[in-house]
Amino acid sequence: MAEMLAMLQEFQKRKASKTSARSIAFQNQKNALFTNARKNAEKAIRSGTAAIEQARTTILDFKLQEVSQEGTLVSLKALLESQEDCVQGLLDNLNGVIEDLSHRRAKQIDEASAMRTSCSSRCAMFDAEYVPHS
Repeated sequence: MAEMLAMLQEFQKRKASKTSARSIAFQNQKNALFTNARKNAEKAIRSGTAAIEQARTTILDFKLQEVSQEGTLVSLKALLESQEDCVQGLLDNLNGVIEDLSHRRAKQIDEASAMRTSCSSRCAMFDAEYVPHS
């Protein structure tokens, strides 16, 4: 019976050592997975932080390039006023030319009308004397 008891204890020791070996292997795999996950998380944190910093830098660069609405509006108003002054000056200068042109044009039209009237009476006499050849 002592022999059987010794054999039973030996069997339990083997079973325990197998279980212990499996448990140790499992613990090693688990630790390796956790270590790998920590490394991946650290990489992700570093790359995320770098991306955020790069985005901040880009935003600051864009802000430096930004043009003020008020400044642009003031310069556009000044440009519009200058343009209006130029147009008004041109119109003031052209009013005299337009007046002179309209008087000359009216005179030319009156002369052409008088020529037509005088020509019409002469042409009527010419038409009366003219006999077409048949």
